[in-house]
Amino acid sequence: MKQLSRRKLLSAAGTAAVAGILFPQSVKGLTGHANTVTGDVYGNQECEQQCSELLALTVREFKERGVNFKSLGAVDDGITDNSAILNQALIDHVHVFVPPGQFVVKNMDIPSGSIISGIQGLSVLKAIKYNDVGQYVDTLFDIQSKENIMFKGITFDGGITSSAYVATDDKTKVRNLLRFRQSKNIRFENCTFTRFVSNTINAGVRVPGDFVRWHLAAFEQCDGVHFEGGQFVNSYLEGITGYKTKNLTFDKFFSQNTRVSTPINAWYCDGFVLSNSDIREDVNRGSNAGSVLNIYSKNVRIQNNIIQGGTSIDFGNEAKDITLGGLFVQENVLFENNNVTGCINVIGPDDAHQLNRNVKIRNNFINATGFSRGINTGNCEDVTIEGNTIIGADVTFAYSLNRIDRLRIINNVVVDSYKICRFVVVGKDMKDVEIRDNKAITRALYDIGGNGGFVVFSNSTNTTGAEVVENINIYNNNVKASGSWVYTYQTGTNRFQIKNMKIEGNTFNSLDGGTCERSLSPLYVDGLIIRKNRMVNSQKGNTFSVCSDIKLEENEMNLVQLTSVSYLYDFRDSCTGFVEATKNKLVTGTATSHFIIRNGASINTIRTQGNVPDTYAEAFKPSHFGPTANRPSDPKEVGFTYFDTTLNKPISWNATSWVDSTGTVV
Repeated sequence: MKQLSRRKLLSAAGTAAVAGILFPQSVKGLTGHANTVTGDVYGNQECEQQCSELLALTVREFKERGVNFKSLGAVDDGITDNSAILNQALIDHVHVFVPPGQFVVKNMDIPSGSIISGIQGLSVLKAIKYNDVGQYVDTLFDIQSKENIMFKGITFDGGITSSAYVATDDKTKVRNLLRFRQSKNIRFENCTFTRFVSNTINAGVRVPGDFVRWHLAAFEQCDGVHFEGGQFVNSYLEGITGYKTKNLTFDKFFSQNTRVSTPINAWYCDGFVLSNSDIREDVNRGSNAGSVLNIYSKNVRIQNNIIQGGTSIDFGNEAKDITLGGLFVQENVLFENNNVTGCINVIGPDDAHQLNRNVKIRNNFINATGFSRGINTGNCEDVTIEGNTIIGADVTFAYSLNRIDRLRIINNVVVDSYKICRFVVVGKDMKDVEIRDNKAITRALYDIGGNGGFVVFSNSTNTTGAEVVENINIYNNNVKASGSWVYTYQTGTNRFQIKNMKIEGNTFNSLDGGTCERSLSPLYVDGLIIRKNRMVNSQKGNTFSVCSDIKLEENEMNLVQLTSVSYLYDFRDSCTGFVEATKNKLVTGTATSHFIIRNGASINTIRTQGNVPDTYAEAFKPSHFGPTANRPSDPKEVGFTYFDTTLNKPISWNATSWVDSTGTVV
């Protein structure tokens, strides 16, 4: 009777049976099979007993240690090439155990259904070590169109002991240590990756295809790649990369005190998970440091990790991959419960090559020390930034926003670290923005305009002309700032107009008395509502320029140390439309006048009612200001206000008569 090897049993149904043990969540086994495995596959009943026994042994090899690699003749001297021995072992057996030692192999393409296991930190598969004069490291494994492969407890050693290859653009020197193409269900448990050098750029520019060719481990168009445990040790530059791969997942992965520039990349993948891991880039590398994570994929979940070092965490297309063609939409991104040192970027190079949709950044602790921003977003739809805490010195902005439809910034905290200058900087093309229930302390030490602030509108990134910024809601925030609380800083000719902005229910406090030029200073706003805000320790009043249709309702101001200001609400250049001011109150301090309209403003209608103090500047509005004889004969509008200089007090129209603030007809 013909003898069948254990490997042959894995063809067809045998492979599926073993896969059912290794990958129960992704590949179903053969439970409930009515006939024997080999009977169905080969139709040979004579070998049924033998096949059943060998299959049982095969399954035990998966569960226990497989055949000992060294017992098959492998030499663990770190020099001898054992590739042929490993290749034959995996033809004859489904599971090869690598004992402690250094075993050199290269360019392995192993069968489907293989397991290679060892003792973590001791069992080494090593690339042949070349010198540092231009020869490259051979690939350890180069696998294509295979499935159900597992590595457990193996150290993958690139054999490089010098960092001399770092910063070279000579791509003949290095390539992937591990390469998988069009393969399925690849699993790494408690594996170590060490002593490998890679390079991905050519004269500083990533070229098409470089997403996979020179990374430590590359997975191209694969489905189901999982890392359970494992670590980087003493590697250089790019780490593990998925490219157009489905379901790339990491759990309890470790990368610390390493020279890996970007430990993990996921380009154009569908399904990426990083959880319970500790990913740290070398924080002392200065300009040589790269992004600690580079993710540009769909259906991304990054939770419960420590992520530190590098220049940033990037969810963005850093280059135009012409092999992909057109716009790629990164969507369904969750970044939650992480401890981060660095900046989070959700932004790409231009509008034509990136769109981010349904992005949630929640409950993270972000130490942005040394970075200009905490969270930087652009080219997005449906973004939620919620429950995060940001600290850090030298941070110009906690949040920087551009080109976003539907943004919610909720329940975040910015801790006083003396150098966070602005809570939010809003740039061009913003629609439907909600900023609420946040707590922030900002200072004016590093602001380009001389002020810190809570929400700042700036056209510093606007290079394409007027852009749409509309439906901005700022409410229920608690703010301490040494600069103006909400203001606009726009220069040059490309200035945008804000349409429909509401500032409501906030508590604004000038930090330590502050040095602000003004309290609220919105510019370029069509349709502005400022309602029920408490302004504490204000040094200056509120100013408006290039605004139209303004409502001021039930706001309270407390001037710092009972000081005096000239005007509480100052309408300046190019203000148009109407102003409605109702029940606004100065609680402490004094003001020369509640309102003033300066030369250059052309407001058509002013209605005031119940404001305290009830005082107005002579320049408030010429057509609504004058002696009794010049009162409008038929105001028509109830609540229309006129300052009668003969009576020296404001009066209003109640539909039938002119009355003063007590309701007395005058």
